[in-house]
Amino acid sequence: MVKLTLIMSKVVKLHEYLADIILPIGGLGDFKVALKCNEDVSGGRVFELTIIRDKYDEVKPYTYTYVKGFITYATLKGQREFFEKLKSIVNVDKYYVSPWDVTDVYIDEVFLSPLTKSENELANIIRKEYSHLRSGRGWLNYIKKYPSCNLTEKLRNLSIELTVTFD
Repeated sequence: MVKLTLIMSKVVKLHEYLADIILPIGGLGDFKVALKCNEDVSGGRVFELTIIRDKYDEVKPYTYTYVKGFITYATLKGQREFFEKLKSIVNVDKYYVSPWDVTDVYIDEVFLSPLTKSENELANIIRKEYSHLRSGRGWLNYIKKYPSCNLTEKLRNLSIELTVTFD
């Protein structure tokens, strides 16, 4: 089991409006943990964690999802341990954790659109609709390099405990 601790400010400052392709992989209540794969350089595949505020319990676990909304930044402790554990389950070429353990949190006006559980279907969907997103291109690059990765199935074996605190 991987333990993650999200430390949110009591006063939330909205920073920007973003859109991503994510894979929700854990969390209970209002906050869910999701994995995204960004294209850092042409052909790149960099994994990052992001958090989704899910007020209405709309997030479907282990389903690739298009998300957009206003984000804030918060501290997420345990990311490095998460990625080390992830490396033992799936191929991870590269991951990013900020030096301050900061991650983005989709917090306001969050729109979610479940896409698929299949990596092959995801590649087709991204090519048609989401190739303009860094996370769309990152997932596409990952699927091209590891075509039989079965990420959604393998990640079910990774249990995550998310604790949320406010300071």
